[in-house]
Amino acid sequence: MGHTAPRGGTCLTVSALVFTPEAEPRVLLHQHKRYPVVIPPGGHVEPAEHPWQAVLRELGEEAGVVPKQLSALLPLEFAAGPGRFPAPVALDVHEVEPGWTHTDLAFVFVIDGAPLLAPGEGESEELCWLTAAEVGRRPRVPPRIAELVGRLAPLVAVWPRLPAAEVGMAARALSQSG
Repeated sequence: MGHTAPRGGTCLTVSALVFTPEAEPRVLLHQHKRYPVVIPPGGHVEPAEHPWQAVLRELGEEAGVVPKQLSALLPLEFAAGPGRFPAPVALDVHEVEPGWTHTDLAFVFVIDGAPLLAPGEGESEELCWLTAAEVGRRPRVPPRIAELVGRLAPLVAVWPRLPAAEVGMAARALSQSG
């Protein structure tokens, strides 16, 4: 999918930082298919699509990862219930081309095993699993991504998680109290 806003606008995007569960976790990155950067899987949120749905769709398309393999890191305050889902851990606003800005919501996951499927046709097949130290030394990884991976990697082992396949998307009614 291309830009979702006209030139001069901001596109809403999502990215998925997928870590392995080891003490020194590795994170999944890939060579972007259009730009000369190595970044986490992700992409544009389509019209009427929820960011949570978009990040799971993009993971399947770009990396062959399916929800049943994933646990999502939870925000510090989380109450289970309809319409609640793991929150993004970072908001990254950056220019991708002159006249186009991405407002990216970054979600964090821990994967169980290797991706179950191949990346979708036309997607990058250059997937790599790197430690935080390797990410920091990797050419073409934007500094903002290396910094985020470096800050998150030590927390992966201790952060509360929720199986991604158990997240419900039903709308939650507004409460009259509060």
